Amino acid sequence: MKVAFYTQPFQREYPYKPIINKDKCNLSRQNACQNKTSSEFKIPFEWYRNNLITFKGAQCAQDNFAIRQIEGLSCPCCGIPMVTNREILSISNQVSTLRGEEFQEEFSKCFKYFKPFEKEIAEDLLNLSKEKPEKNIEELVDDKAKTSIKPLQESQLTVIEEIKEAVKNKDLERCKKQEIFDFLGESEEKIGKIDEILTNEENDKHFKRKNFIKQFRIWLNESEGSENEEFFNNLLNTSCKMPNSTNNKHAFYVKHSRRSGQEIAAKLLRSSCSTTEHIKPQSNRGENNTGNYIPLCADCNSKRGNTPYNVWLQEHPAMRENLQKYLYIANNLIQNGKFDDYEGYDTYVDDIIEAFKRESNGELILKKPKKTSKRKKKDEIKQTIEEPIRLSPEDLVYCTTSEIRQIKEEKIKYDQMLQKTIKQKAKMEEVLQSLKKAESALEEAKTSGEENKINEAKANYAELSRQYNSVSRAYTKRCTALLAQRQIITDMINKIKNTESSI
Repeated sequence: MKVAFYTQPFQREYPYKPIINKDKCNLSRQNACQNKTSSEFKIPFEWYRNNLITFKGAQCAQDNFAIRQIEGLSCPCCGIPMVTNREILSISNQVSTLRGEEFQEEFSKCFKYFKPFEKEIAEDLLNLSKEKPEKNIEELVDDKAKTSIKPLQESQLTVIEEIKEAVKNKDLERCKKQEIFDFLGESEEKIGKIDEILTNEENDKHFKRKNFIKQFRIWLNESEGSENEEFFNNLLNTSCKMPNSTNNKHAFYVKHSRRSGQEIAAKLLRSSCSTTEHIKPQSNRGENNTGNYIPLCADCNSKRGNTPYNVWLQEHPAMRENLQKYLYIANNLIQNGKFDDYEGYDTYVDDIIEAFKRESNGELILKKPKKTSKRKKKDEIKQTIEEPIRLSPEDLVYCTTSEIRQIKEEKIKYDQMLQKTIKQKAKMEEVLQSLKKAESALEEAKTSGEENKINEAKANYAELSRQYNSVSRAYTKRCTALLAQRQIITDMINKIKNTESSI
């Protein structure tokens, strides 16, 4: 059992410097008192002792979170279907080689995964493919990039003009003004040569948004504590309006014009990739533990950061319903034995309900799904095999000789059925292991794209699936008969005991 500290209610007494617009710029918030000694920021031990949190799940690396690898799950936050890394690799390899109607058919199947921005780009590429069916996705992006240069340049120059106007109207030192205007002039010159990116490799001579913003961040740090700090903070926020490949399709086409078809297709799917979300953030001492994990799409995971869930749920009200749906799906998977080979999933549903109640300050209380009758039967079977009936002298003390003989005959039948059931279970597990290997081989064949290997792997997988279904049905029948036989013996003993007690 692991123990971690709950630090959310504690707040430092020292103020932070003004917060830069996080929606427009991914800048880290720095502490204004960075020169204070570390001892001044220590949290009292008594506070730690009173705010302990117990993680009941199992320690688990993020990449090994088994539920994240399940195909067909929807994001518990936004509700959009998620795609696994293995699916991204398979889809991108397949789509990148297709042209014309084949490309349009396969690419259309991916639309359910696309976020709004990626869907807009995908629709453009799909329409262009209908006009130019001889081209693949890489060539389609190249064509779009050629027509995107001018509108991209106009957007970039608009931002620079806005900064120029602000600097011109601000009373700054002459040398500082000249430094800013020189930098903006160099940036304009680089933007004017942006078409070189399509023919040459990208280098430091080309305009880069991150370097442009970095310079304004440097000026902001230099002005810290001065009367011009707020002005440079505003300039930094304005510089963050510079279009990028995640919010401007022209910037996307130009940036990816030198990428391969696999990279382009993978990039469009990446926002919907299933990732591991820490309910209690790592930055707030959240552990790598199954009881602290849910799968979220990469986009939602990135945006949430370490935002408290009571705040995040106000901004994303649909998450309440989507999370409850996810909990029912996860519960069914667990009840059906999907994660029996993994540690920490027996109490997963309870752990998640408790974690969200805690991290949302009691604002989100999820309903606990009921245990399915199928799972109850599996638990009974497991108990029957692991804890078979053993007749004790106390069970037979009130029995007559004929009753004892009858019970023992039924017990012999039970023992024989138990041995056959155990052998059938071993056979079923052996076939299941072969089936899992065949599934992995099929995925590898799909990734390679070789049709002969794919067909061979499919045939092998289908044959093993048939065998597993047959063995599984036989095992279920034996288990049902075993439970019935166990019940017969139990009823006989209980009937004799009840009769004796009534006398």
